[in-house]
Amino acid sequence: MELRSILDWRIAPRLKEVPGVVEVNSFGGELKTYEVQIRPDTLVAYKLTLSEVFHALEKNNLSAGGGYIIHNGEQQVIRGAGLVSNLTDIGNIVVGTRNEVPVYIRNLGSIALAPMLRQGAVTRDGKGETVAGIVMLLIGENSAPSIPSRTIWPRAPSWFLCSFFSFLATFVQVSSWLR
Repeated sequence: MELRSILDWRIAPRLKEVPGVVEVNSFGGELKTYEVQIRPDTLVAYKLTLSEVFHALEKNNLSAGGGYIIHNGEQQVIRGAGLVSNLTDIGNIVVGTRNEVPVYIRNLGSIALAPMLRQGAVTRDGKGETVAGIVMLLIGENSAPSIPSRTIWPRAPSWFLCSFFSFLATFVQVSSWLR
């Protein structure tokens, strides 16, 4: 999960600062999720339902879309991010009360980091798993030469190796040939 998190939260935001880059699509690695593992016997003992747990989690972690604005030729999405940011936050969500005492998610089971269900993988030279980010550019832009020189390394751990490669010229030639 660490490789994907580094790409999504440390490297991709820096790449998006490069003029002409509109997005970075991530592939491979395990996507980190929060998993609540409810103990059914505890749920019954508190006389709560699974739907009440779902409702409490949903209500305490709402994300709201707000549309978008266009600024300097780029579209910026406006949204309200969820309130939950770590395992403790999830554990502190109140599901209900019993005898005027709050029942928290942490009272009903355990909370853990878990990978999202896999839909594929990325390998490099057939020697193990890695992650990849595809940088999308505005039409007519060629930011590829400036990407490796960007200062993204302070955001990556010392063991993290990042290689840049570009198929821009090949892609332009192929797309011209297809017309």
